[in-house]
Amino acid sequence: MDDPCFAMRVLEVFALPDRGVVVAAGEVVWGELRSGTVVQVWQDDRLVGTSPAHVEFHTRPGTVAVALTTPDIRVQPGCLITTS
Repeated sequence: MDDPCFAMRVLEVFALPDRGVVVAAGEVVWGELRSGTVVQVWQDDRLVGTSPAHVEFHTRPGTVAVALTTPDIRVQPGCLITTS
């Protein structure tokens, strides 16, 4: 994995009907994300998928959330979401 421009470690995963998957983290590891950017989902050192990502504005205080729109994307707590 190259050094990413954006990275966040997934703490929670929510499947929303007709909206895809929302992943939440306590904080962004580094960088900024623009809605529509394609992100990579990593489990350890293995790329498990890619998806357009959209920043969720309605989140709990102190939480960062991103909606992933690729159907059936495999993401679970502990995964790393990055851009390149």
